[in-house]
Amino acid sequence: MSCKNVLLSAIGACSVLVLLAGCPPNAMHSLTLTASPTGTGQIIVTPDKSAYLAGTEVTLEAVPIDGWVFQNWIGRGINTTANPTVLRVYSDNTITAVFRYNLDPVNPDPADAVVKDGGFEQGAGSPYWTYLSGTGMPVICNATSCGTFNGLGAAGGAHWAWFGNDPEFTFESVTLNQRLFVPEHTEARLYFNVAAPATQIPFLFQVFLDDNLLFELTESSETDYSLYQYQMVDITGLAQAKNATLRFVYYNTGVGLPGSQSAVFLDNVSIEIY
Repeated sequence: MSCKNVLLSAIGACSVLVLLAGCPPNAMHSLTLTASPTGTGQIIVTPDKSAYLAGTEVTLEAVPIDGWVFQNWIGRGINTTANPTVLRVYSDNTITAVFRYNLDPVNPDPADAVVKDGGFEQGAGSPYWTYLSGTGMPVICNATSCGTFNGLGAAGGAHWAWFGNDPEFTFESVTLNQRLFVPEHTEARLYFNVAAPATQIPFLFQVFLDDNLLFELTESSETDYSLYQYQMVDITGLAQAKNATLRFVYYNTGVGLPGSQSAVFLDNVSIEIY
């Protein structure tokens, strides 16, 4: 019997408090807190409890280890770069604090970055990225120019790259490139945020450094990538003190009902050297 029926029949199985929060056992919810990459920081939650009554407000603070900086949050109901930030708990939730390596923690300089404008914040006219859509769809987006998909937009900042088809078409082919120089290094890693908020049409999304395939995503990963996930790829042996092309490629098959969509979102691309 629902809370509403219990209330109407004047049976006291649900108190007013439980009515507001939801009937047991759904009134209490837990938070799972993680750092990405693992071991690069921690999350301090206030108040710190094993479970929270629905509607409870908690404060989350991401604390990186030395040499790393906080980038953004990932989780249901939270899509921000604010730190600390406030979240209301309405369901069991996994919250991830994403950290990135900081080349110079004391005085960071974007000009030192291997990948320029990795957050796409210079917009569609960015001088660092070249891109082509087979159907003329915009590739570098903000919420004003492209809208969002189920409320999902940039992982951080205002802009991101959108690979996918317009509902008027059931096909699309997109490339996004940057020619860059990877300095001499002992270790190097590629980082990026990626999400697949729509998977109605089969698609293939791939990441290359020159001709080396680094990452691949298809429509079968819908559950894992409905929200942004932070990826780390070891590229230590692929480019040392030479030019290379970082390339993101998307293709969908065109097999789908009219109005169907697939979409892959990309943000916060960086190559960190050690």
